[in-house]
Amino acid sequence: MIEEKERRCKKREYLTHFELYRILKNSIIKGITAHNYGFVEIWPEFPVDGERADLIITARFSKGRISPFLVIETKQRILTAYAGTSFALKSKKTRKYAEKLGVHYFGVCDGWLFLLFKNISLIGAYEVEMSEEFAQTLLMGIAEHSYTSRKETLNSLPKISKPNLRILEEVILPPIKKYFEVEKSE
Repeated sequence: MIEEKERRCKKREYLTHFELYRILKNSIIKGITAHNYGFVEIWPEFPVDGERADLIITARFSKGRISPFLVIETKQRILTAYAGTSFALKSKKTRKYAEKLGVHYFGVCDGWLFLLFKNISLIGAYEVEMSEEFAQTLLMGIAEHSYTSRKETLNSLPKISKPNLRILEEVILPPIKKYFEVEKSE
């Protein structure tokens, strides 16, 4: 009985939002710095032109300027044929927030899968471990990629398992690719 309730709760967006906020906040409090970036704060429900981005992470850059660095939208886990459309719509929305804030990096997370983008390019898809270690590696990896274009740290994040890889490749990524192809042509 409890296992069933736990499984249903894990599908809910607000729990993903809360847990992601918690692990990122705890990681930032510990003072993550990497490649001339010092992560300063995470803001939940950050206002962007009359709407609200789920999570915004700010960083202090080498010259002391504090600016938004990463935008994250969370979503409910959907295991149907609409999962790709759902991720594509969230990716579109998150990219819009990132553009308005002048941020290059954005991500979409459903509690199991984290898709990381730079502008309109997918950088990586990672299986989420709701741990501070995952959060620290993610932030340091994005800083490394931003500063050097390398993905060594990001590549150390959990890989997508075979069942989820099939869902990712066949259901989730095609609508996202289609959306970003339209964006590139405009």
